[in-house]
Amino acid sequence: MIDTVKTSWFPGHMAKGFAAFKKEIKKAQVVIEVLDARIPISSRNKDIFKLTEGKKKIVVLNKLDLVPRKAIRKWEAMLSEREGAVVISTNLATDASSSKKVMACLNSIQKNITESKAGRGLMQALLKIVIIGIPNVGKSTLINRLVGKNRVRVGKRPGITLGPQWISFGNNFELLDMPGILEPNLENAHITNKLSMTYAVSDRATDPVVIAGSLIDNLKKIYKENEPDNTYPLFKEIDKHATSHETLSALALFFNFLQKDGCADVYRVACKLLKDYRDGVLGKFILDVIKN
Repeated sequence: MIDTVKTSWFPGHMAKGFAAFKKEIKKAQVVIEVLDARIPISSRNKDIFKLTEGKKKIVVLNKLDLVPRKAIRKWEAMLSEREGAVVISTNLATDASSSKKVMACLNSIQKNITESKAGRGLMQALLKIVIIGIPNVGKSTLINRLVGKNRVRVGKRPGITLGPQWISFGNNFELLDMPGILEPNLENAHITNKLSMTYAVSDRATDPVVIAGSLIDNLKKIYKENEPDNTYPLFKEIDKHATSHETLSALALFFNFLQKDGCADVYRVACKLLKDYRDGVLGKFILDVIKN
């Protein structure tokens, strides 16, 4: 097995964003948390999760097209039962109806709050919403769909949103967009590697060979319970070798990725493997496991 690495990835704008979030969350009645359906736990900032306790909560499991449908239903049930959240699984990039589902939840929450205030002789209040998510999880895409205008920059590169932005939209709603926030010290190397596999942490901050090796180790444990594309050469090699480095070497030979001296170009095949995984070429997988 290739050694894992502990990656420190907490740019200054993320630190400032987290400090601002701790202040603003106190004002909000609703939290929308966008998670990567491939890593529903690893893509969650546990410090932020603690700050959202007691708030109305909507969890959006994004990138549904990259995970098995049967498996994601178990995650929906778990999050709903344990956290009392409304859970919406979708692919924000292609499913325009996802914002309608979120809006239906927000309208229902606002209606309940308005009726409660009316019973006490109070006027309808502004519904303040905080939307959170780590980099590259689809948070800005959801905001754009909710507000109906591209007022938030969107891109595949981590860290597009650089500062907090309040956005008014709909029927007396106000939403605070925050930068993607990762934990300041990612001491759990396994979680760090999963964030790197899914590109929440940029490849510039990690070693592709290490991350690809970790991906192989993870897939070796769970691929039979997921939906691998068995025509991909990895799954013809994955159980043949004792280490992920040996598997990478075998894949390099298969793809004819060779160095000038004829040795396997492990770096090149690692980059290819990570890209193919992120693009769904390897199949559909949920890398996290539900714990009892």
